[in-house]
Amino acid sequence: MRPIATDTADFADLLKRGCIYVDKTMYVHRLVTSVEAKLFFMSRPRRFGKSLTVSVLKALFQGRRELFVGLAIEKTGWNWETHPVIHFEFNGVTVKSIDKFEVSLACHVKERLVEAGYQYDDAVPPAENFGRAIKSLSAANGGKGVVILIDEYDAPVGHSLDDIEKAESIRASLSDVYSQMKSLTGDIRLLFMTGVSKFTKL
Repeated sequence: MRPIATDTADFADLLKRGCIYVDKTMYVHRLVTSVEAKLFFMSRPRRFGKSLTVSVLKALFQGRRELFVGLAIEKTGWNWETHPVIHFEFNGVTVKSIDKFEVSLACHVKERLVEAGYQYDDAVPPAENFGRAIKSLSAANGGKGVVILIDEYDAPVGHSLDDIEKAESIRASLSDVYSQMKSLTGDIRLLFMTGVSKFTKL
């Protein structure tokens, strides 16, 4: 009997370990081929599979076809074209203090932009680097756009609600990052965000 994993949300790791994966790639295919929208936000309680869905999307746009053998999307004619993927996971950013949050946020943004193939500029703030990365990575991809995956966008704020002043400061910093996407939707192939609270709460 194949095991049920409760300790990972990594799609590749799940398959490598031979764990059960409930195939939802047909729904994923509908989402990524939608002509009506390319900006998506999933608000669900914890343990609803949000992070696993993000991991599936990441593998899909990285062209890791070998992970999808036997799954529904393999029969759809999906072209397996690769795109630069910017993947933020904000649950791991520390909020012990505002100063430590700013350092942790900057490190996380830098790490993920470099991972996506962007030449990070330490002379400018993380938010500005994010905006530049979207434009430059899209251009390097022939104007086909970048894929942006943001898991638990609201986690740093939620972890700071015992100190409203700190939470407000953290929210302002995150807003600076997220606002970079507003004028750059033409350079975005897909934006998929997850969180526990409604996006308007930010």
